Amino acid sequence: MAIRRQWNIDSDNPHPTAYLRLISDMEGCCQILGALVGDEHEDYKYIREACNRYYKIYYKYKKHYAATECESKGT
Repeated sequence: MAIRRQWNIDSDNPHPTAYLRLISDMEGCCQILGALVGDEHEDYKYIREACNRYYKIYYKYKKHYAATECESKGT
């Protein structure tokens, strides 16, 4: 519970930027792993796949958030 407050994340209604923060860190890990062990290494592939899954989740929440914003503004 404390970690959610520390990072300002509401797990019941996450804001899309929370996923972007995670994706940013994972992209950084991919870059460093790619430089250290190459992009054919098992660890690189695992993080790359996870990163791609979170991109899909981000776009889903972004679309939902945009629709919610339009509804609340009445447009």
